[in-house]
Amino acid sequence: MNPGDTIVGTVRPGNRSFAYIGQTEQPLTGSTGFAVLTPKEEFWSSLVYLATTNDDSIDEYARLADGGAYPAIKPAVVAETECAIPTGDIAKKFWEITGPMLKKANQNRLENEELAALRDTLLLNCYQATLSFC
Repeated sequence: MNPGDTIVGTVRPGNRSFAYIGQTEQPLTGSTGFAVLTPKEEFWSSLVYLATTNDDSIDEYARLADGGAYPAIKPAVVAETECAIPTGDIAKKFWEITGPMLKKANQNRLENEELAALRDTLLLNCYQATLSFC
């Protein structure tokens, strides 16, 4: 997977498993349980993400899911999501506004992961220090 890709869970799609792939330090590999949507140009990224992950789209994927224990859809169902396609110029303007927001959301997620790891380390150290004084 590459920066700018959108992934959408195809197994139990009603669980709303999806993500925008931002800049990463390491190459990413996806599961077969996800549809990976790669826009042809970066400026289509936010349109692809927002069109395929909005509530109406996710509800439609859940409605179309087939199977008993693990209702699923085929990745083609996600790829064929209907939406109004703007001209390239409008899509570029849309990207100028929404692209920084998607990138910032990704950056916030990465920072939250680092902070959670630091918190866990500090709590473990505090807990171990408390036990050593008993």
